[in-house]
Amino acid sequence: MRSMLIVIILILVSVTVAPTDLLNIDSSEVRSLYIERKFVPPVTKVSAKQAHCLTQAIYYEAGNQPQAGKEAVALVIINRALSPKHPKTICGVVRERHTVRQETDDLIITKTVCQFSFWCGHLRTPVADIWKDSERIAKRVLQNYWDRDIIFTLDRAMYFHADYVSPSWKYQKVFLGKVGNHLFYADRPQLT
Repeated sequence: MRSMLIVIILILVSVTVAPTDLLNIDSSEVRSLYIERKFVPPVTKVSAKQAHCLTQAIYYEAGNQPQAGKEAVALVIINRALSPKHPKTICGVVRERHTVRQETDDLIITKTVCQFSFWCGHLRTPVADIWKDSERIAKRVLQNYWDRDIIFTLDRAMYFHADYVSPSWKYQKVFLGKVGNHLFYADRPQLT
């Protein structure tokens, strides 16, 4: 009897409460282009150095992408800074490296690979208007405002690659979507 009463109450609540009430979102925010992402930033106050690292990553990894593509790359970097598997700062994530070991019949080769390819390569002189756009997006996302389509689709994104390459790691990840010419992935959920 008690469980039946709980079910009836839940049904009544779900019928009488609008979806926006459940999410505590007012109607003006629903119509907004941007949405505040509910997360704790990687550091309490982001320094100018961290903002610069994010701007660099957006510029060099997605400078030729639409705004949504730039924002999606920023999302991956911030998600990594929040993850215990990666460095705890934006600059640490952008500069992260790992060693790859390749073995052949007679040869063992180890090489250092950057997580973000621009960091290991030559940094070309930025084009002013693309840099400003990257900087604007970095400032906005660091204030925790995101394009709602990016958050709804790629919120868990931790990895990306260009659509003209096919890295072997992608088969161990969950594909989330494509923005511009980048494909985005999340870790597979751990089943317990």
